[in-house]
Amino acid sequence: MRTSTDRITWRNGFRLNGEPAEIIDLQEVFEANVYAKKLEVYEQRKAEIRDKCVSSTDYEYACQCLAEVLGI
Repeated sequence: MRTSTDRITWRNGFRLNGEPAEIIDLQEVFEANVYAKKLEVYEQRKAEIRDKCVSSTDYEYACQCLAEVLGI
Protein backbone atom coordinates (compact mmCIF):
# COMPACT_ATOMS: atom_id res chain seq x y z
CA MET A 1 0.00 0.00 0.00
CA ARG A 2 1.10 3.51 -0.73
CA THR A 3 2.13 5.46 2.35
CA SER A 4 3.79 8.41 0.66
CA THR A 5 1.96 11.57 -0.31
CA ASP A 6 4.15 12.29 -3.34
CA ARG A 7 2.06 13.91 -6.03
CA ILE A 8 3.10 14.41 -9.64
CA THR A 9 1.33 17.19 -11.54
CA TRP A 10 1.78 19.21 -14.71
CA ARG A 11 1.45 22.98 -14.61
CA ASN A 12 3.77 24.67 -17.14
CA GLY A 13 6.21 21.84 -16.43
CA PHE A 14 6.36 18.81 -14.19
CA ARG A 15 5.93 19.35 -10.48
CA LEU A 16 6.47 17.05 -7.54
CA ASN A 17 4.41 18.10 -4.53
CA GLY A 18 4.00 21.55 -6.06
CA GLU A 19 7.72 22.14 -6.67
CA PRO A 20 9.29 22.16 -10.16
CA ALA A 21 10.92 18.82 -10.97
CA GLU A 22 12.75 17.11 -13.80
CA ILE A 23 11.47 13.93 -15.42
CA ILE A 24 14.40 11.95 -14.04
CA ASP A 25 13.34 12.93 -10.51
CA LEU A 26 9.79 11.77 -11.16
CA GLN A 27 10.66 8.37 -12.58
CA GLU A 28 11.20 6.67 -9.21
CA VAL A 29 8.02 8.17 -7.74
CA PHE A 30 6.02 7.15 -10.79
CA GLU A 31 7.33 3.58 -10.74
CA ALA A 32 6.58 3.30 -7.02
CA ASN A 33 3.02 4.51 -7.65
CA VAL A 34 2.50 1.95 -10.43
CA TYR A 35 3.85 -0.86 -8.24
CA ALA A 36 1.66 0.22 -5.33
CA LYS A 37 -1.41 0.12 -7.57
CA LYS A 38 -0.49 -3.38 -8.76
CA LEU A 39 -0.19 -4.56 -5.17
CA GLU A 40 -3.54 -3.00 -4.32
CA VAL A 41 -5.22 -4.85 -7.20
CA TYR A 42 -3.43 -8.06 -6.17
CA GLU A 43 -4.71 -7.85 -2.61
CA GLN A 44 -8.27 -7.12 -3.78
CA ARG A 45 -8.29 -10.09 -6.16
CA LYS A 46 -6.81 -12.37 -3.50
CA ALA A 47 -9.67 -11.43 -1.18
CA GLU A 48 -12.19 -12.19 -3.92
CA ILE A 49 -10.60 -15.59 -4.53
CA ARG A 50 -10.54 -16.34 -0.78
CA ASP A 51 -14.26 -15.46 -0.53
CA LYS A 52 -15.09 -18.10 -3.13
CA CYS A 53 -14.02 -20.81 -0.64
CA VAL A 54 -11.64 -22.60 -2.97
CA SER A 55 -9.21 -25.25 -1.78
CA SER A 56 -5.82 -24.12 -0.52
CA THR A 57 -4.00 -25.52 -3.56
CA ASP A 58 -6.41 -23.79 -5.95
CA TYR A 59 -6.04 -20.56 -3.98
CA GLU A 60 -2.25 -20.77 -4.13
CA TYR A 61 -2.30 -21.49 -7.86
CA ALA A 62 -4.74 -18.62 -8.53
CA CYS A 63 -2.55 -16.20 -6.54
CA GLN A 64 0.55 -17.27 -8.47
CA CYS A 65 -1.24 -16.76 -11.78
CA LEU A 66 -2.52 -13.39 -10.66
CA ALA A 67 0.98 -12.29 -9.64
CA GLU A 68 2.34 -13.34 -13.03
CA VAL A 69 -0.38 -11.42 -14.87
CA LEU A 70 0.27 -8.28 -12.82
CA GLY A 71 4.03 -8.66 -13.12
CA ILE A 72 4.82 -8.71 -9.42
